[in-house]
Amino acid sequence: MTEGYSLPDKVKMSVSTEREALERIGRNVEVIGLLYNAGLSNVAMDLAESLRRFYMSDYEGTIKFARKVVEGMKKLVEEGKVSIASENRLKLLHDYLSKAYQLISNFGEHSGTYGFMPEAILSKDIALSACRYVISYLESL
Repeated sequence: MTEGYSLPDKVKMSVSTEREALERIGRNVEVIGLLYNAGLSNVAMDLAESLRRFYMSDYEGTIKFARKVVEGMKKLVEEGKVSIASENRLKLLHDYLSKAYQLISNFGEHSGTYGFMPEAILSKDIALSACRYVISYLESL
């Protein structure tokens, strides 16, 4: 940029907002890569589809695929592929994933309900956080 010129405040704010949005998207996409690296390609594909649908404002689709992601994380815990030092914490994690799955299922069209943007955001955030946590404790697959 040529010295003596400055960007208007509106442009600076717009650039900052876009940068923050791209950073959030990048952190979400990073989880997909971690899942692939852990050998969980099916869960990674479901998460990618959930995120894709979210950014296309397809909230029902977001919820559908987030539910599949949570189900995949729950299955890993049930199969004993997650090593957490405390058995109690492992049981609580399983309970959390079971309840999260039930909640997300209640948002979806298959249960006769409809999920709106707030439900899609919660479903997406649950799926992402569950993946981040479970990946950190996965045994070698």
